[in-house]
Amino acid sequence: MKLPPVTGLARFCHGRVFVGSWDSRLYALDVKTGRELWHFQAGLDPKYHNQIGFQSSPAVVDGVVYVGCRDARLYALDAASGKEKWRFDNSGSWVITSPAIANGNIIFATSDTAKIHILDTSTGKLKRTLTANSYVFSSPTLSGSWATWA
Repeated sequence: MKLPPVTGLARFCHGRVFVGSWDSRLYALDVKTGRELWHFQAGLDPKYHNQIGFQSSPAVVDGVVYVGCRDARLYALDAASGKEKWRFDNSGSWVITSPAIANGNIIFATSDTAKIHILDTSTGKLKRTLTANSYVFSSPTLSGSWATWA
């Protein structure tokens, strides 16, 4: 299958490849055949940026794909079907960092608003928000109970 331009890293899990593209679709492909199994169409954020596309790399944990989009949302999708489980609306700033997941928490940052959000992986409910001193374009690294950005 020929994909539109891709900027994030692909994630391989259980015979599938998950990758987002500039057409605002997250694709699930069969790792052996390259055949599309499903795709998820994200939205558009015309209020703030009029931008589309997945720039972050997805994370796959316990049958759920977590991925941020330039439509100012972070999505949780069922890895088998592509159906949306929940979404976190981050009004006003792209979610281009790749999420990190540990202990039932998902942590990611926003670009223009410089927010670091911690959500519950099951519900998508916000647990905590921190504000960085500047824009955040890199993804977090987890080590024990610490999250760091470079």
